[in-house]
Amino acid sequence: MKTAKFKASYDCRGECPEETIMVEVTRDGDLLFLDRDMEYETAFAAMGGHSAASEMLERWRQYPMEIVVQNLGIHSDILALIVLDCAEHVLPIYEEAHPKDERLGKALKVSRGYLLDNKLRLKTIGIDVDRELMNYIYMTRDIIEGVKQYFTTGQAESVQRVAECVKDAIDFARTLSNSRASASIALGKARIARADVAAPFIMDQTESSIWKSAMAQEQAWQVRRVVDVMHALTGDSHRMPRREALDRRAVWESVGETK
Repeated sequence: MKTAKFKASYDCRGECPEETIMVEVTRDGDLLFLDRDMEYETAFAAMGGHSAASEMLERWRQYPMEIVVQNLGIHSDILALIVLDCAEHVLPIYEEAHPKDERLGKALKVSRGYLLDNKLRLKTIGIDVDRELMNYIYMTRDIIEGVKQYFTTGQAESVQRVAECVKDAIDFARTLSNSRASASIALGKARIARADVAAPFIMDQTESSIWKSAMAQEQAWQVRRVVDVMHALTGDSHRMPRREALDRRAVWESVGETK
């Protein structure tokens, strides 16, 4: 089974110093600690202890992609490509509602192209690149407003969230911000869009088993994408190659399509 290994940093809500621990993630969404005795870790957590590893394990069960974004040390440009993939995975929700509108798909394709070809960097970004991506962000805002006016059914929220997800994904790709807020927001909107499609007319969706199941399935897909990408990048050695030796386009072609 494919796995991906990370050096994970974690601050247990100020209750202990920030630690760096080696973790391994499987395609099934399991998080394994490689530097620690898991029997001890399990017992420590059961007694109500507060180690960085036990706290991370509990948060992983609830919010795995938040841990991925904030704690697993993925380079910003690689994370941006993963977030673009996650936005593309829910894009069919929008395309089904607007079959002739190819603007969001093109925006994602252009953003990915800049990153795959190593043209987009936070400190060396070209003004033309920045302007084009900003134009796509403004365009997605117009699309979001159009969706609000056009739809009157429960489908509106899911379609709108897809457009918002694309906007946030492109925004993160454009800035590669250290705060990673746009990345987390985009991933969350992708999950909610999928859940809204599954249960569009339920009053309290968060209490719906169908809504929760769809949310969990989309999150599981996102975790698998992270593992597949990181495994393709690092191989069995789990060591990231130097940036200048990294062929991002070949890696993404080997991982395959998102749909």
